[in-house]
Amino acid sequence: MTKAEFINSGHFVYRESFLEKNANTKLHPDCTDVVEYSGGAYIQLLKSGQFYLEDDFTNKSLDVVEGKLWDRIEDMNQRLSIEKIEEWKANFNKSKN
Repeated sequence: MTKAEFINSGHFVYRESFLEKNANTKLHPDCTDVVEYSGGAYIQLLKSGQFYLEDDFTNKSLDVVEGKLWDRIEDMNQRLSIEKIEEWKANFNKSKN
């Protein structure tokens, strides 16, 4: 999935609707709405008009927060790919012995 496809998958839902489908998710107390994305990622919209990703990142621009979210997803995918390669190498070396 490209960044554009990911961002285009986003859609706004009311807080209550989001929690109906994600009952175990803790949202910021000031969250009014949620932008949901493919794969389950989301950004919260606060009463202040700020978009909230996590405790360490908020911004008035959805574009900026979506960029940050995408970067985090890409970083996580990169780390998972490296871990999978290392796991495969370890299993391959075990099978040779």
